[in-house]
Amino acid sequence: MSVHKSANTELEQAKRRLLGEGAKLYLAGLNALTEFQREVQARCRHVVEASLSNQAKALHVKMESLQVQEDAENSRGTGGSF
Repeated sequence: MSVHKSANTELEQAKRRLLGEGAKLYLAGLNALTEFQREVQARCRHVVEASLSNQAKALHVKMESLQVQEDAENSRGTGGSF
C-alpha cells in the first residue's frame, strides 16, 4: 500500500470514529436541551397561569376569556410560545 493510500485509509477511519462518537454526543445533548426547554416552558406556564386573574383585571376582561394554550409548534414538541 502506498503512503498516500495509507493516509487516506487512516483519515477515513478517523472520520468514521468521529461521526460515530459525535452522533452519540449529539443525541445526548439534544435530549438534555429538549428536557431543559420543557422545564422552562412548564415554569413559564405556571407563572402565566398564576397571574391570569391580575391580567384579566388589568385588561378589563372576564377571567374565563383568558387561557393559556399550546401553539402548533409546541404541540409537536419543537418549541413555541404561550
